[in-house]
Amino acid sequence: CAPSRASLLTGRHTGHVSVRGNGDVPLDPADVTFAEVLRAAGYRTGLVGKWGLGPEGSDSTPGSQGFDESFGVLHHIHAHRQYTDHLWRNGRKVAVDPKRFTGDLYLQESLAFVRKHRARPW
Repeated sequence: CAPSRASLLTGRHTGHVSVRGNGDVPLDPADVTFAEVLRAAGYRTGLVGKWGLGPEGSDSTPGSQGFDESFGVLHHIHAHRQYTDHLWRNGRKVAVDPKRFTGDLYLQESLAFVRKHRARPW
């Protein structure tokens, strides 16, 4: 789970990424993600859904790993909840309607990101 996400984000083989299992092991700050590369090339970067590569307060958050905007869960266990009373937007905890399906919230957020940035590369 987490090693696969770390591999996808860094382009490194799962045997070479700093994340070797699920838990509270964050990406190493030295790990370069594709979001950091794209941001440096002028793209707007966004992450919607499960981060799971560093808990709240760690050095590994979507914002510290190259994502301009993020919305979803930080911890992999929180991702198991399809209905929740909070999510994280750009590093801040935000209240959400616990009767709303998180997949619908993620879809809404993804579409808003695309519409907001449609005039430039993202």
